[in-house]
Amino acid sequence: VHSQAFHGLLGQVPGIRVFYPVQPKSVTECYRKALAHRGVSIVMEPRRMYELETAGLPRAVAPPMAQIITLGDCVLDAAAAARELRQEKITCNVIPVEDLRSAVSYFADVPCVLVDTSPTADTVSIIACRLFQSGCSAVRFVVPPWEPLPAAAALEAGWYPSKEGIKNAIYEMLGKKTSGAVSPLEAADVGFRGPF
Repeated sequence: VHSQAFHGLLGQVPGIRVFYPVQPKSVTECYRKALAHRGVSIVMEPRRMYELETAGLPRAVAPPMAQIITLGDCVLDAAAAARELRQEKITCNVIPVEDLRSAVSYFADVPCVLVDTSPTADTVSIIACRLFQSGCSAVRFVVPPWEPLPAAAALEAGWYPSKEGIKNAIYEMLGKKTSGAVSPLEAADVGFRGPF
């Protein structure tokens, strides 16, 4: 289902509340809301979150030059992109979507990059509709290709939205030259022998 990204499917089912916490401080809050919900609640935990220590999200600025709205473990890549962009004097706010049914706070007149782990971009498409209704016309999607998710870790890393892809989308929206970096799939090692 959606190349193993179940949040898009589950988030569309009436009565089901889907939580996708990615910040340590919000995990308990998501579980509290899930337990208080009278219907079915699902708390999804990105597997990448278990394997690394995170510095958290970059401090929000008002108003930013761009904003990145994302969910799941893509928040890690968005935060890394925002940190690198700040070194280039491009301020970005990273807005994690941790409750798929709740509204997201954003600046309506600031360019937005929407990052999702599902090629159909179900979750961020709903947010995009809200952005367009509020007057935001500068929106870019960074989603995986419309192809099956590879099984090998090296290919999987190239399939998911990347820090470079997020940065390039922001460069394009701000009229700046892109980094020219290629995706890990395009730069794959010719000696790659497969997943087993």
